Amino acid sequence: MKLDTTDFDKQMAKIISTIMPFSIKKALRETAGIVLLDSDNQVPKTPKLKGGLKRSKFTQPVQQHGSNYFADLGYDMPYAHRLHEAPAGWNWSEPGSGPKYLSSKLKNNKQKYYEVIAAKTKAYGGL
Repeated sequence: MKLDTTDFDKQMAKIISTIMPFSIKKALRETAGIVLLDSDNQVPKTPKLKGGLKRSKFTQPVQQHGSNYFADLGYDMPYAHRLHEAPAGWNWSEPGSGPKYLSSKLKNNKQKYYEVIAAKTKAYGGL
């Protein structure tokens, strides 16, 4: 007796080429939004009292390069980078605000974001 995986292989190829990329992109885009929310709510937080920084948050459409997916996110104000990289001793206008208000979330919450991406990908039929 022989186990024939021809039909399975065809279905798996379809899932890998169509359903998974859609599911992963949707999950990654939504997770990028969670990262931005975390930057507003977890110390160090995005400064509130400095113009429209918080209102300028953005996520770009997810890009695929080979088998890797990327979501660009951040704050679109001319001074956003300067605040993010502010030196020690900077006078913050909002308690709990501080430098690395975005990148610290990616570093400290990496496992959480991976788990969210995996759960959302699965929920959208990608795994």
